[in-house]
Amino acid sequence: MTQETVDKFVMLALPVGTTGRDHPYTSPAAAARAAEGARLPPMLLMVAEEDMLRDPQVEYGEAMARAGKAVETVVSRGRGIGHIFYLNWFAVESDPVAATRARELVDAVKSFVDSH
Repeated sequence: MTQETVDKFVMLALPVGTTGRDHPYTSPAAAARAAEGARLPPMLLMVAEEDMLRDPQVEYGEAMARAGKAVETVVSRGRGIGHIFYLNWFAVESDPVAATRARELVDAVKSFVDSH
């Protein structure tokens, strides 16, 4: 998937007349501003190192933390660890790194749920 394709999908998800840069759905800073007064439960943010959306995801977690929200971010690192890698059965079955990272995510989710 290319950045151009990602941008097109983003625009399809937004209300007509808005841009990806200023809407809370896609702008980490706008999302944090929109959530400032909201009482939100703790959130677990899972990010893949080679995900094209990695930087905005990390920025989202940082912005929410600055807004006073409880955020735990887990970054799955490694070559080939991309967007929703853990749902790619072939990768998890054939790549020891992907399999290890998928198990780590399951452990992170369990730990997060157990602690909240």
